[in-house]
Amino acid sequence: MKKTLFIVALTLLELLMAPSARAFTAHMAGPYATADIGTCTFKPNFSFQPCFTAHLGGWFGLYDKLFLLGKANWLGVLYEQGALANPDYRSARLEYRRQQDVLSISGHYTFNMGPEWVDSQVGFAASGGVGLRMRLALPVALATQIQLGAGSAGGWHPSAGIFLGLETAFPIKKAEE
Repeated sequence: MKKTLFIVALTLLELLMAPSARAFTAHMAGPYATADIGTCTFKPNFSFQPCFTAHLGGWFGLYDKLFLLGKANWLGVLYEQGALANPDYRSARLEYRRQQDVLSISGHYTFNMGPEWVDSQVGFAASGGVGLRMRLALPVALATQIQLGAGSAGGWHPSAGIFLGLETAFPIKKAEE
């Protein structure tokens, strides 16, 4: 119980003192990759069906030496593929994510946009979402995300997705000692 109270107090202190936390951080950057499975909505019927996504890119931001406290910008590409009932759905998008880490848990928001293909129809897709990561051990994290958006292949249609996956992200440029 004491350990839990200590972690909660430390988290609240970090959130309240965020500007002063910059004194303990330094610039870092590195690559990331994520593989998710989930359920997505597709055209023509707005029903949830299995799908998977893959993310690949780089991040840069301010982190402490232990990689526990910090915030980062992530920029990369996202590939989404339908499965089972709609294996002909594909989308490749540019992705931006803003993330805040407190201890081993981080929250983020994300935006992405790019082309989508459904059968032989080509269109444009864009979505935004929020997610949580829990670091299991550096550099592996369990990631979950919810996305809402729209696409235009075969006519405008709403889109949504709920994902769970594994992510790896690690610093190449580390904080100075």
